Amino acid sequence: MAAFSTVSFFQLTFIPGFILLKLIGFKKTGFAGTALYSFALSLIINYLLVLHLTLAGTYTPLASYLILGIELVLILYLALKKKIKVTDELYISINTDFKSFPKNIIPIAALAATVGSLYFFFASYGDVFTHWDAVFSWNRWAIDWYLNDIPQLTYLYPQLIPANWSLSYIMMKDHTLQFAAKSIMPLFNTFILVAFFDLYLKKQKKVFLLSILFFSAAVLLYSLPYIDSGYVDFASALMSAAAFHAILRTDSSNPGLKDTAMVFLLASGAAVSKQSGLIILSFSIFWFIWIIVKNRKPMGFKNVLLNISLAVFIILFVLYWYIIKLVDIIMGRDFSTLQFLFIDIHHDASLLQRFI
Repeated sequence: MAAFSTVSFFQLTFIPGFILLKLIGFKKTGFAGTALYSFALSLIINYLLVLHLTLAGTYTPLASYLILGIELVLILYLALKKKIKVTDELYISINTDFKSFPKNIIPIAALAATVGSLYFFFASYGDVFTHWDAVFSWNRWAIDWYLNDIPQLTYLYPQLIPANWSLSYIMMKDHTLQFAAKSIMPLFNTFILVAFFDLYLKKQKKVFLLSILFFSAAVLLYSLPYIDSGYVDFASALMSAAAFHAILRTDSSNPGLKDTAMVFLLASGAAVSKQSGLIILSFSIFWFIWIIVKNRKPMGFKNVLLNISLAVFIILFVLYWYIIKLVDIIMGRDFSTLQFLFIDIHHDASLLQRFI
């Protein structure tokens, strides 16, 4: 089981995303960018695999082992084609003379905060879920997935994280072995910092280093207990940060299909992490409409149509969990927290009575 625990950890955090990056030839990501996209894309790919296998009634340990076998074949193929390499160097400019020390404080502090965030990963490794929502909601839904069932009573909460947790359970054939699933949670905080750090490496603007410091301070002051708790807010934040990263690295005057795919995969991933992720998806759609309208003539009709079609396909493909659950809610098989927040909690009070 220890071997499958290790394998499942890398399945959740690296393997499928890295394979996709190399297969589509998504270049100029560098070491930090490759790690960031591999992590985020792995979670999205795993979620889609679990969802479709469960819908087909074939989500079993054997299916997970077949996935690992296919991935091994793909890795061997990529190795033979010499596509497994990172071309960019991890470089940060720091002057070595003593007089430049004040200028170096921000880069050094940002790098220290990014690396230091791994402390929470090592400190919590081997733990189990203990917080209320993680135990009685998110992990309960993960067990439903593990049992090859579509989770019920989800209240329209998306399922990217529970689906990924279930994949580690099914590889080990035991949903009580939570350490692999639990161990990925502190990494969301780390990869948010990696996203900002990689943007600094590419743009050489210290605003991204300051973002690392401000975000780290906010986490330590207000969100420290939730870094490794199993709450999915950090997951949604990471997916949003990764989508933001993809937007900033895209050539807005001539977006390629690979760039469009990356932006909307990550933005849709945010939306299936938690409902708040719909905000970054909406922002991405408005950004996309703006650059398409602005550059429709130089891009050409065919290229515009291909980009729009790809964006729409990815959004519908990743987000149709919401369609499934909305149908369940309409049919009375599930409920939404929206009804509770906007109707039930007010005990039939009118709009005027609610305002008063």
